[in-house]
Amino acid sequence: MLRRVSVLFLCAGALPGQTPPAVPPVELADLTSYLGLSDQQPSRLQQVYQARQQALHQLWDQISTKQRELDSLLNSGAPDALAAGNLLIEIQTARHQIRDKLTHDAARAVLTDAQKQKLAALETAMRLRPALDQAVMTGLIEQYSRPSIEH
Repeated sequence: MLRRVSVLFLCAGALPGQTPPAVPPVELADLTSYLGLSDQQPSRLQQVYQARQQALHQLWDQISTKQRELDSLLNSGAPDALAAGNLLIEIQTARHQIRDKLTHDAARAVLTDAQKQKLAALETAMRLRPALDQAVMTGLIEQYSRPSIEH
């Protein structure tokens, strides 16, 4: 259980009660080029991303707080089964909220229908990633390397 809480702290980037760190922007140059994003779409995608990350941080903070409460309760001399059950339900509810925050609806709403079709090709490529990695490892194809930018 301690490992799970530690992972939550690492993912969250701040300890409970601390101000969450600013969410750094995501690099979108390649995506902008591939999808043909307009001038406004990258900033709208950044806003969606930052709002989602901040919401996730708050949920991770709630889970870690509830987990500490549960650990303390279970390590007490006479744990209250009802209180422990309620904490487990609250933790599970927050986990479901995290799953819901990870949906892509808000980000996809920024895209045009043509861009969503191009995105589908990226999703297909992502599903092929394990086969791609295996083909590289066995020497069937060469590893892709991004061209370096000369200064």
